Amino acid sequence: ALKLDESEYLLKPITHESIESISPKILKRNTMLKQFNAPVEKAYSIQCFGSFNVSAAAQVIKWPTRKVEELFAYLLVHSGCILNKWRIAEDIWPTKGINNIYNSVYLLNKTLKEFDFPISVVNLNEGYKLEIDDSVQIDLLAFNQHNLEDSASKVTLELANYISLRGPLFYDKDYAWITLYREQYTIKHQKLLDNLLTHYQTTDPIIHEGLLKDYQTLYDD
Repeated sequence: ALKLDESEYLLKPITHESIESISPKILKRNTMLKQFNAPVEKAYSIQCFGSFNVSAAAQVIKWPTRKVEELFAYLLVHSGCILNKWRIAEDIWPTKGINNIYNSVYLLNKTLKEFDFPISVVNLNEGYKLEIDDSVQIDLLAFNQHNLEDSASKVTLELANYISLRGPLFYDKDYAWITLYREQYTIKHQKLLDNLLTHYQTTDPIIHEGLLKDYQTLYDD
């Protein structure tokens, strides 16, 4: 017997009819995998789920210090908000005071500019905010901005599978402040998979099977 996955076999003798019966399922599964592993098309990309990665024209940005990288991650999580400088200092430099912020913001902007990366940190009302150009692809913002209740949307399915493959928010970082945010996005992803499982249970059993495997791997004790 030729095993295709845990639930599909082609039994000998293999006939033309048996190949035809299973071919649509193979094609659909391969199409799904290509979609969910599609390369980033935009020149500027930021991956926050799984390993934290910032790249410009396929070149990975190297940060001058770990704290500069952490500041950028912190601002990304709070993108769209003006963050008070004292709150930033308390979360990232709890024992070292406010001066570290000024130096790190300077180094962050300097590094982004060196790579012509279309993001900058601006000072507004005793706080800081990211200004992000539309040309930057950021997985965290895509997840935040999409209507996750739209289970029939192809984008919803792609986002769910993308996070299943990549992993939790900033998975390779041990920032002191990240635990709560990581848990919040993990809960959102689990709920998203729940909704998709309900939708695809009746509309597409092959997609449902793949989602169920992801759910069981990630969330079943």
